[in-house]
Amino acid sequence: MPIPHLSLPNLRHLATRVTNTYGDVQAAARLGRDLPAYLRHPTPRAEAECRIRYLLATREQRFLRLVQRAIYARPDSPYRALLAAAGCEFGDMQALVSRDGLEGALMTLAQRGVYLTHSERRHPPGAGGEGARCVPRGCDAGRRQ
Repeated sequence: MPIPHLSLPNLRHLATRVTNTYGDVQAAARLGRDLPAYLRHPTPRAEAECRIRYLLATREQRFLRLVQRAIYARPDSPYRALLAAAGCEFGDMQALVSRDGLEGALMTLAQRGVYLTHSERRHPPGAGGEGARCVPRGCDAGRRQ
């Protein structure tokens, strides 16, 4: 049986697959460990409804905190590069979410090219010097190209 070519991209791909598999095994182990206790002590209905109401009422604020921390605070984020190319700074994101709601803001951003395809998630635009895709400028829903 021939030995596969061990180039750097092949090794990176293999390392990613091993890491993902390890993460899946860890998640399954945690589920197996934690699920029985969860099922023995279910959350009372009133408490669950209250929690859901709270999460729905604060989802836009929590989304903006996540975006600030996970995208705008990380120079290496592929989403940050797409948002910058679309002319959407954090203040613009706040205004967009405030004006259009979370779903409306996400739809506007997707229409403006702020998304990653499946293949781009594996190899983000601009990673390794490979061509970043162009996106339209401006994330203001009222602005037309």
